[in-house]
Amino acid sequence: ITTIGYSPFGSGSGKSIKLPPELRTLAKEKNISTHQLMLAWVLRHGDVLTIPRSGEASHMAENIAAVDVTFSPDELALFD
Repeated sequence: ITTIGYSPFGSGSGKSIKLPPELRTLAKEKNISTHQLMLAWVLRHGDVLTIPRSGEASHMAENIAAVDVTFSPDELALFD
């Protein structure tokens, strides 16, 4: 069964989910935003779909760039 994440970052500002410091650090190390980090995590799994919102061209470019983010097994362990 495929799952679709609706508003995975919460409504409005997207600050509803409090990410652990380790994931914020990982995003900084990868030179990406925390939204890109979480979107890349969701996209790596073939049975979860996402509908990322974008109100600006720059945000759309960030969403598209999330496709190229990869994770090592140790990085994936941070999410777990």
